[in-house]
Amino acid sequence: MYKSFEIIEDFIRDIYECDFLKETLDGKISQIQEIRIAHQTVRGIIDENRPPFSEEFVENVFPILEVAVQWDHLKKSKKIPKQFMQKCKKRMGSSGSNFRGTMFELDMATRCLLSNWEVDFPENYTKKGKQIDLIVKKPNGERIALECASKRGTDIIDAQKINETIQLKNEKFEPRHLKLLNIQLTQKTIVLDLTDRNYETPQILSDMSKISTCDNIDGLALTWREDIVENENHSIRIKYKCLGNIPDKYFSATWAAEFHKGPVFFLRKYVEPEPKHGKWGPEETCQSAGDGV
Repeated sequence: MYKSFEIIEDFIRDIYECDFLKETLDGKISQIQEIRIAHQTVRGIIDENRPPFSEEFVENVFPILEVAVQWDHLKKSKKIPKQFMQKCKKRMGSSGSNFRGTMFELDMATRCLLSNWEVDFPENYTKKGKQIDLIVKKPNGERIALECASKRGTDIIDAQKINETIQLKNEKFEPRHLKLLNIQLTQKTIVLDLTDRNYETPQILSDMSKISTCDNIDGLALTWREDIVENENHSIRIKYKCLGNIPDKYFSATWAAEFHKGPVFFLRKYVEPEPKHGKWGPEETCQSAGDGV
């Protein structure tokens, strides 16, 4: 069995308390379209011995594997507090129709944990009202109010759609809502996922002047995953572009997913420019079923 599939199995079991690799999905997750399609793809690869890293794998399975690998690394490093896991289970359990959006929240939460920042879901301890998705605390004491939005897989992502999303999310940063947190905030940020179906550089980056931030936030962090092709190898890398009154740099920890001929799959720490030394733990590899991995 592929190790990457086992990582997804463990992640699904932690969040939904049911199995992913069985031939028939549990009722808890069978109604979630993204999980159902990923399950069909994985079962086809296992049962029919199809190429493991085909286009259907990248499109249907990889979006879940991305978060599952981050989760797996944090869990093995004992960096997922019990309380945080319970809040994730509660949040994902009701995601159904907004699975992609909720997965992106968890994606950003785990990226921040990988940066050794503290993370919490504020709506779990505030009064009623529109609340932002995450509160992030850095080791230096800086506290960031973080609102997540995803346009992943959208065919056309133009400035108008981005500005509409910013305006919608901006409401959550109104003082009347933030005061319910009873927390002194250092920064208020919206992070927007622009990953397209082909993992290409977002076209909007060529004309950033049309994107407008709002008075209630300090800045906008655009993030996407981009496929860098080198001969027969693919490297899918997390990237950032920041606007407004926040530094234009990598917002949080990032990694690259490497798909190499063999087939071999592993993840590694990634920033630009890439450092000459340093690793993010042991690489997770996945080879063909015939190799017994």
